[in-house]
Amino acid sequence: MSEMPFTVEEQLGMITWWREQFAVEKYIPIRVFEAQLKVRPFVAFELATVCIVDDCLCVLLQRRPDNDANEEFRNRLGLTGTIPMGSKSIDDIFETLSGDGESGIVVTPDDVVNIGTVYGPNKPRGPWTGIVYVHYLGELDELPATSGGQEWWQTAHALISTEMLLSAQIILGHVVTYLETSERFVFDCDESTTDVITD
Repeated sequence: MSEMPFTVEEQLGMITWWREQFAVEKYIPIRVFEAQLKVRPFVAFELATVCIVDDCLCVLLQRRPDNDANEEFRNRLGLTGTIPMGSKSIDDIFETLSGDGESGIVVTPDDVVNIGTVYGPNKPRGPWTGIVYVHYLGELDELPATSGGQEWWQTAHALISTEMLLSAQIILGHVVTYLETSERFVFDCDESTTDVITD
């Protein structure tokens, strides 16, 4: 394998990623990782923050601005805490996912569970891999406060809303299944790349 220009922190982040891939039975061996990067250069972390209020499961969603660079994303709802891996360490990623980032709720690695992996389609930003975390706040008396662009939704309503991005809706469906069954998942909606996602 040719030399990859990654820092120690990046390599540690990748090792963590490989372990999580293995946990959901979609392990990507080191020998194909370089090919995987060429096929899917965009690796994102998706955070689903959920709680129960008045016996209803609720999810924190983020509304995209109406001037989003991607026209099909404008004013649409998605999960909070979506962040590309880039050159960030795992600590950097969780710092962004926490109160300083999109979710507005402090998150540490101990607060979340890696529940699955999504291999996304080629549009609009190219092939991507989503590492999905769930942050379960438990049963609460009232919904936590939100910050700019955030909205609490009952998951039952979010799952049928035309306001949600389809990929986020699919992930949310798997989040609900995980909470009910503890079943982790792999969702591949781009079968054209399964040749480099091997056991």
